[in-house]
Amino acid sequence: MLFLEEAYQAKLTRAYDLRSVVIEEVSQYYEGDRAVYLQPTERLSRVRCTNIAEKRPSVQVADRVFAWRADHAEQQHVQFEGFVHRLEAEALLILFCADFHAKNPPGTLMNVSFGAERLTMRCMHRAIDEVGLDVVWPTKATQPLSQDQMRELDAYAASLDLPDEMNDQQRFTVASLLRKDHGSTPFLLYGPFGTGKTRTLIEFLKLLLGPNAEAKVPASNREPRVLVCSPSNSSVDMYVSQLASVVGSPSEMHRIMAPHRGPIYNRELAPYTRFDAAAGMHRLPEMAELLQMKVVVCTTRMAAALCARGVPKGHFTHIVLDEAAQLMEAEALLPLSLADKHTSVVMAGDPKQLGPSTFSNTRKSVHGVHASVMERLQALDAYQQRMPSVCQNLVKNYRSHPAIVRLLSKISYNGKL
Repeated sequence: MLFLEEAYQAKLTRAYDLRSVVIEEVSQYYEGDRAVYLQPTERLSRVRCTNIAEKRPSVQVADRVFAWRADHAEQQHVQFEGFVHRLEAEALLILFCADFHAKNPPGTLMNVSFGAERLTMRCMHRAIDEVGLDVVWPTKATQPLSQDQMRELDAYAASLDLPDEMNDQQRFTVASLLRKDHGSTPFLLYGPFGTGKTRTLIEFLKLLLGPNAEAKVPASNREPRVLVCSPSNSSVDMYVSQLASVVGSPSEMHRIMAPHRGPIYNRELAPYTRFDAAAGMHRLPEMAELLQMKVVVCTTRMAAALCARGVPKGHFTHIVLDEAAQLMEAEALLPLSLADKHTSVVMAGDPKQLGPSTFSNTRKSVHGVHASVMERLQALDAYQQRMPSVCQNLVKNYRSHPAIVRLLSKISYNGKL
């Protein structure tokens, strides 16, 4: 199915190929209000692409582009390979070979073809090969908690130093995660928008990583090493901002950035990134330093960089995957391939909201890539009894008008919201 998804991606990307366009030579471009002047040996090429802001095509920095003269017969044309250097509002800056414009004088009409980015798919294939499916796709859950254990858990939840606005469900979830009642079975935290899923995970991590954690956290969870992932940059940036108050030193937390992203000017985030100004790219810390980090925060896609660097499976005691209902199973395996049977895996999301963004049209198939990781997991026997030790459904909405909550509760959530 993943190969089919990649084939559809390539097909849809090629649908936006350009015909008979002019590729102009560029000696300077602007980054905001700052002009960047290029050396004669560093000349770039600009091609107009008016729909680029709408991701039509979906192009990223370093993607491959092919160009050839429009007046040449197809069997005779010479293709020039280039790489996307920068995305502008309605154009692409592309790096071709040094003699590209010498061979194609100004005004020459060119055809341009976009190549689908394959690295992410290759990382997913590797994750599928390396992940312990019996660990992250359990066949059975842990034993249900007895009445005495439930009362003990309630008392433990009441004793935690949590903000007063957190409700009983959230407190119970934090306590259960700290005690690791779910064992090796991934814990699923459901909840519609505005019910505080991310807030619950942040408060859990604050207690887990805080200066007085040893007094609050059971002995099995001491010396934590946490990997926090989410599909979006805005989500993971919020985790860095919130956890900075308890982690403190940049030597204990690192925010992995995509290499091609520019420098970070946010004062809260910048200390936790490694931007190499000379190379103009973000870098990972050295392996020894990376393994000493208490917290590593990154997008789901960039979790593959940890596998490529050689971080051993089982290094992280906790892997937290937020907005997991937006991920294909193969995407979720990028961070989960670092889990072993001792790793505490926590996923949060709402399968009733936006699901995975896919290219293929296999939605009628029960094995289609459109199914999110949380949808697949909740259908397993391990979650059929909906035991609170392995899953929790938050229902109290904090940020919507009551009329909206009532309507959506009736339409999508069986009146439980």
